[in-house]
Order: sequence, then structure tokens, then C-alpha cells
Amino acid sequence: MRDQTRQAEILLQFIADLCSPSSSPPGSPSSSPSGSPRRSHLNSGWYTPDILQSENLGDRPLRKTYLALVGPSDLPDRFTITQPIGKLSHPVLGYVYGAAPNGLPAYSEGQVLQRQGDRTLVEMTILTGRPHQIRIHLAAVGYPLLGDPLYAPGGTPRTFDMEAETTEASDEKLPVPGDCGYCLHAHHLTFLHPTYAQPMRFTLPAPFARS
Repeated sequence: MRDQTRQAEILLQFIADLCSPSSSPPGSPSSSPSGSPRRSHLNSGWYTPDILQSENLGDRPLRKTYLALVGPSDLPDRFTITQPIGKLSHPVLGYVYGAAPNGLPAYSEGQVLQRQGDRTLVEMTILTGRPHQIRIHLAAVGYPLLGDPLYAPGGTPRTFDMEAETTEASDEKLPVPGDCGYCLHAHHLTFLHPTYAQPMRFTLPAPFARS
């Protein structure tokens, strides 16, 4: 499953670099439920095309949609996340990307497809291409991907200090961005052919999505 997902992500990134300009939408605050420090970046519903245009997102020739699996949640049926993403200090790598107030603007649209007690299946569409954007965004609003070894609620990387009560061996391997196990699947890709300007669409069902 991870091999297929990784191959699809590589394809998505290659086409994004080839066809898509970068964009920088600003965040938009809302009320923040208790227990989730960065829920101010979670907004119910999606922005309208007019607002997207006014925020310099424009008509993008590339649309990337992922399926993500998180635990039980109170996420709205449709939502946006606008948490900025930037570099954070990491004791092994020097830095990793995570939720950062002074980071680059990032914009994700989400739709809850299925709620089944212990898990929530979410469709995520990203309109910016920040590193690990979906992992960081869902963690930032309190719902890390199931199986994600790196990002904790709040969208910051796990460290030994954060897990001092459960980590006994100081020489235990610290999680890094390349560690596998999280449930994220590159599901649908739409873009305009760079030569013929015809719409191209590719879909790959997620192995972890139940019918």
C-alpha cells in the first residue's frame, strides 16, 4: 500500500512542479474548541470561487485529491484548514516542517466521507503544495493521520520530551518524515495536458477505504 501511495505522490509532485505555479493564500481565523490549540485554523465549509480568486489562488490547472484516515472526530462535513507551515527545529535532522505561526500560507479543503466509530475517512484537496501539508494540517486541528509516527496533535513533530512518560530508552530512534505507517493515499489527479490542453484524470482507489 505504501509503495503505491509513494509512487502516486511522486507523480503528483512531478506534475505539480511542471504545470502549477505556487500560490500563497492567507489564513482565516475562527472560533477554537477547547483541547485543540490550533483549531483557529479550522473553518466549516469551503470558500467560494470568488473568494479563492481574491486570495490569489486563481484557476489552477492541477487538482490533487487524497484520502486520509484519522480517528473519531467532530470535523465538519466540509471544512478548510489554513494553518501556515514552516521549518521547526529537530534534534536529528536540524529541522522538519510543521505548523508554524510564521510559516508559509497553506490551504487545504476537506470533506468527511465516512464516520465509523473509531475512525473517520476524509477526502483532502490541497491548493498549496507545502511539505507534508495534509499530515500537518489534520494534526494541527487535533486529528493526526492514523499510524503517523511523526506529527502529534497541534501539527508539530513528536520528540522524546513530548513522550517522556512513555519513552524509556534515550537511544530509541526518533521519528522522521520518511517513516511509514500513516494512512494517506493519493486518490485522484486532474490536470491539463501541457501540450494539448486537454483535461487528464487519474484515480486510484485507497486500500484502506471501506465500502
